[in-house]
Amino acid sequence: ALMIWASVEADAAVLAVALSRQAPTLECTTPPLYLAVGTHAGTCTVTELLPGETGARLGSTTTLVRPGRLRSLDFAPDGALACGGDDGLCALIVQGQVVAEIPRVDRIYAVQFSPDAQYLAIGGYDATVAIVDVTCRTAPLVVADIPVDGLISTVDWSPDGQWLAIGGSDKLCTLVETTSWQIVHDLRRPAAISCCQWHPNSRYLAIGSTNVVVVDRETWQIQQEISLEGNPRINDLCWSPGNGHFLVVCGNQHSAKLLETKTYSTIQDIRRQANITSTVWGQQECLSSVPHRFLAMGGDDQKVLILKAGLSSGAGGGTGSSIGDDTSAASS
Repeated sequence: ALMIWASVEADAAVLAVALSRQAPTLECTTPPLYLAVGTHAGTCTVTELLPGETGARLGSTTTLVRPGRLRSLDFAPDGALACGGDDGLCALIVQGQVVAEIPRVDRIYAVQFSPDAQYLAIGGYDATVAIVDVTCRTAPLVVADIPVDGLISTVDWSPDGQWLAIGGSDKLCTLVETTSWQIVHDLRRPAAISCCQWHPNSRYLAIGSTNVVVVDRETWQIQQEISLEGNPRINDLCWSPGNGHFLVVCGNQHSAKLLETKTYSTIQDIRRQANITSTVWGQQECLSSVPHRFLAMGGDDQKVLILKAGLSSGAGGGTGSSIGDDTSAASS
């Protein structure tokens, strides 16, 4: 089960959360893990998480204030942070400093780096996704504009970098091939799309609207449909890092579900006293040990809950970390 590990207080309703994803190297075998939080007041805070068994769990915090609501955040693998919001500027932040601002026509609702960190996708109210080459962090260059028929709520690159999924008010999840930046397919849903995310293996795509569907990239057919009790609108979703053996689905009625992805059975209901507005599942990778994995959930109660996997007893009496080591929960 997931258990509350720590919490972070914000100055206003939380609209976006992100976890850093730096890979370990021989020089830095355990890179630091950072949590970025964006709020309704335009505040971006970056806090270091300290996953050690003893002592403080939260480290130093850096704060930046932007001119409008912050609606989307994403870390690049090298630690750079992109943030977008109502001021219509996507800020690139390196080591706590804004090194560039990418202007858009209107409010920005979604930002995400490509897996190799060469490109940044930016979407929002102007119904266009900008593909920006950010190889030089201080001199970003727009290399493509992808138009759709409505405001854009979500963008997500497949982990293999071959596809970009775009969702928004036009009720279509648009699939873009990333060598040509051409739209090659779209998937219609019954209502506006609020979130989407590729499975870590790049084959499956989860799309959130009034429910969640999981689509197989090889056939573009729906493999699974997931609904929450009361059929609330889906605010956000995320796969567990690694093998994607778990999926968290968050609704707008104070609830979320943790599902194992072999049969998509619910293994935990998560309830809060606030609407869950955003969620991210990330990990601190280590060369010498298993990763520390955390699920962060932001809400309109001005808090971010940070959850970590607990130990669960298997059917055969054994004990193992059902999420921490990405083993399937079907037997737990």
